[in-house]
Formats: sequence, C-alpha cells, structure tokens
Amino acid sequence: MIVGKYFRSPKTLYDLLGVRPDDDAEALQRAFRAAVKANHPDLHPDDKDAARRFGQIVAAYNILRDAERRGEYDEILEFERVEHRVTLKRT
Repeated sequence: MIVGKYFRSPKTLYDLLGVRPDDDAEALQRAFRAAVKANHPDLHPDDKDAARRFGQIVAAYNILRDAERRGEYDEILEFERVEHRVTLKRT
C-alpha cells in the first residue's frame, strides 16, 4: 500500500497514471497529460475529490519521471510483492 500525504490507496503509481512499469518516458508523459486533463480541479469544480486526485497524479508523475526515484520506487514495489507472497504462504 502506498501511504503518505497524497497516497492512501492500494494502487501503484503506475496504476494511478495508467501506465506499465516498462513504459518509456514518452508514454509516461502522454498518460500524465491525459490524467491531469481528466482530473484537473478547475475543469471539475463540483467534484470535491478532483483536487485530491490531481495531487496524487502530479506526485506520481514527479516520482516516475525521475529515473533515480523511479528505481527506488520499483525496488519498494518488488519488496512489497515478495513480502506479500511470504505472508500468503504463512497463512
């Protein structure tokens, strides 16, 4: 689970932007632009969750567009997947 100021969801940052972990920077940017346009609070003034979603999208993009931060995030995801598999085996 991703936690923090913006993330309180079981989704990954990749899911949030609608990209795959192996997508390149161009695909990431296209997905980011589409997600921002679809969730911008100025375009959806009656949607009280638009600002929260917009913040999540921007934060996800800022992590994934930076190669070093993306690598660290991928390591965390892999660790969580391994831990989840170990937990399932124990039960």
